[in-house]
Amino acid sequence: MNGKNGIGLGISILVLLLFTAALWYYSLAVGIMAAVLSAGLTVFMALGMKKREEAFEQYIQQANFVADNATRRLLLDFFLPCILVGRSGSIIWFNSAVSDLLDNDQLIGNPISRYFPQLSQIDHTKENGITEITLEDKIYSVIYQRIDTKQEQEAYSFVLFDVTEQRHIQNRFEAEHVVIGIILVDNYAEVVSGIPDAERGKLVSDIDSKLYNWAALSDGMIYRLERERFLFVFNKEHLDCLVQNKFSILNDTKEIKNSKNIPVTLSIGVGYDEESIAKSAVSARAALELALGRGGDQTTVKQGASLEFFGGKTKTVQKTTKIKSRIISARLVSAMKASGNILVMAHQNPDFDAVAASVGIARLALFLGKRVNIITDLKNTSFISSKDMLRNIRDYDTVFVDSVYGQDLLTPDSLLVIVDASNPLVFESPDIYKNSLRTVIIDHHRQAMQFPVEPMITYVEPTASSASELVSEILEYALPSMTLYKEESELLMAGIFLDTQNFTRNVGIRTFSAAVYLRSEGGNPGKAQALFKSELSEFRKLAEFERNIMIFRTIFAISQYELDNDEENRVVAARAADRMLQIEGIRASFTLSSVGESIHVSARSDASVNVGLILEKLGGGGHYDSAGARLTGVTMKDALVMLRESIVNYCEKS
Repeated sequence: MNGKNGIGLGISILVLLLFTAALWYYSLAVGIMAAVLSAGLTVFMALGMKKREEAFEQYIQQANFVADNATRRLLLDFFLPCILVGRSGSIIWFNSAVSDLLDNDQLIGNPISRYFPQLSQIDHTKENGITEITLEDKIYSVIYQRIDTKQEQEAYSFVLFDVTEQRHIQNRFEAEHVVIGIILVDNYAEVVSGIPDAERGKLVSDIDSKLYNWAALSDGMIYRLERERFLFVFNKEHLDCLVQNKFSILNDTKEIKNSKNIPVTLSIGVGYDEESIAKSAVSARAALELALGRGGDQTTVKQGASLEFFGGKTKTVQKTTKIKSRIISARLVSAMKASGNILVMAHQNPDFDAVAASVGIARLALFLGKRVNIITDLKNTSFISSKDMLRNIRDYDTVFVDSVYGQDLLTPDSLLVIVDASNPLVFESPDIYKNSLRTVIIDHHRQAMQFPVEPMITYVEPTASSASELVSEILEYALPSMTLYKEESELLMAGIFLDTQNFTRNVGIRTFSAAVYLRSEGGNPGKAQALFKSELSEFRKLAEFERNIMIFRTIFAISQYELDNDEENRVVAARAADRMLQIEGIRASFTLSSVGESIHVSARSDASVNVGLILEKLGGGGHYDSAGARLTGVTMKDALVMLRESIVNYCEKS
């Protein structure tokens, strides 16, 4: 008897009892008769109610039976494949669509992995989800749901949707998206200058022929924008092939003959953005700038936030023209004039090149009447030596500050000039860089990554010997003659001496031109050289490096020093790498030293090995023949293993 019917019967009995009691009070005989009658009525109502309940229950059961059968029939005949899989991974139920799909109706008890391997790998921590699988030549989107069966056994239900046609349409649509490439013959001026007109015409024709034939293989089109710049347009379906072939055009153009025997090198920026062609073009320009910032002779592919690099295996020829430095100089002066104050910083653990370039930028700001501060490590040995050299120039009494104070000096109209570094990870103060609204980058190292925020001015010239060389060129255009103090000139000379190993490495015409300018401003090379005098402790460390030399793969020399973790170890390691390169048969040298809580790596090569690429794998970078890296959270043993792996990887790809 259900609850509602029981309550109704109870109320009826209560009314009869009250009525019987009332009659009993007036007449005993009438009360007895009423009691008998009430009892009879109660029994009758109870029996009638029970029959009605039994009839209702029977009706419900019949209805449930019909509904269950209908549901089962519907699921069994449902056109979409449906599968129920138990906790063990075995199939416990399936419908006829699954039988038709697999041509098999004996699935119960068999593991789901036998028929749908991908479904056995779903994330069982999720209540539900959507995944995609392939079965033969079909693609299915699968909706899965965790459920409990009547046996209280945890299970998953799977419903499969055939999306093959939709995916084919989608893939075709994506394949026809437009990809933009910008190609630059990055040593065009150096190759064609000074050669006869007939040879120049043939050279240009050979370059065009190589590019047009290469583009035709990808059903693409090439348009000449300028004498050395081309636009390359093609569909995305061909991008994977170009990537697989590592942009073979980079090597093809080097085969072009010319009387100067200078290989024709290309820098290519490829951009793809699924939103629009305009955004693809923006990505292509950014990719090209990054390729040039890494030294040229390479391709950078930018798809959304991802970057891929190809090439960069040839040492680039230094530019002979100073047109770009003149333009940068004018832009920098304009940006400084529009700024409230100037902040200058370099990389962490600054060397003479970093400090000298910072001082050069500070002099320009002082000449323009702007407040300027150089943010640096006030305990750094190179800084201390440089400040001592500048002690007689009162302008620098309050110029040098640490990063903590530098953060307080940063305002919305401040101009932050970063020299001798283009990797945000190694900036003297990454926080100041992140908070700066107006930034200038001046560097001679290969650019390892795209800037999180595009600087106002980017002057990354890997063919330059040093940041001091680039800054000297800027000052030559921006300052009147004899504006530099002789101490400033000597400090900039020291920066060039350091990065060229006294004009023996990575030296070009512009390097000597910068030195001539600094000499004309009163700089004394002898005093600049005096900054590099070594103490006895340095000679002992150099001897330790030489004692630990290991030869790897016959052409690589590797050494280490970990007796202490002094800051000077980084400088000594660089000098040790230079000396190791003098060993017969050695093409590249690597030194590892403990510096503070990290392992510093210095690398040098004879220009036959791109040590910049090798150290990029370790989070560092630099030039083709000179590079560095800093490894944190690793032991010296781990660092050696990582270095060897990077060398092996480079050799396999070369």
